Amino acid sequence: MRKRVVRRPVRASHSGDHPRGRRVSERGAALVEAAFVAPVFFLMLFAVFEFGFLFRNSLTTTNASREGARAASVHGAGRQTDFLVLQTVAHGIAAQGAQSVEYVVIYKITDVGDAMDVRCHDGPVEDVCNYYTAADFEAPFYDIYGGETGNFGCVPDLSLDRHWCPADREDNISAPPDLVGVYVRTRHEYLTGFIGDETTLEETTVIRIEPEAE
Repeated sequence: MRKRVVRRPVRASHSGDHPRGRRVSERGAALVEAAFVAPVFFLMLFAVFEFGFLFRNSLTTTNASREGARAASVHGAGRQTDFLVLQTVAHGIAAQGAQSVEYVVIYKITDVGDAMDVRCHDGPVEDVCNYYTAADFEAPFYDIYGGETGNFGCVPDLSLDRHWCPADREDNISAPPDLVGVYVRTRHEYLTGFIGDETTLEETTVIRIEPEAE
């Protein structure tokens, strides 16, 4: 006797009920979520990089100013003072790059709370400040033969430091010694451009010249 085969109708299933359909749906949802999250993530990542480099360069500018002021204080009224200050600033700014320096001002004031003469932002002022650019970092004090180049040393109409000659700075403890300030202005260039193209960093350090022993 032959067995009777009963064929039951197959119900049509919705794609969402099928395991494969669910996987496709979940993958699509993940892509949508990633599309929303990725821009925020990368924005935060770029911000960390940008502000990290900005903070580093800000510290570098500050340290260069402080080290330069210390050099100005230690060397006082010496003929090579400004030359040595510039070398100190150049060394301190190396991590940021000498090309980032807009200018350096070595100036005198009468009181710690006084501000630098605004004219010094545009150039040297007689008996007030000396103004230097990054190119002056390369100006030597001596030539290859050991003679003075005249770049420094207060040579009239020639030396870069002639406007406020280091030899005119008071370093006598009974006077009292002059106050000397070192202003460093640098340019920070942003990496991504999200925040902007560049910004200016500046730092001023004022210190009294160390007096010569009597």
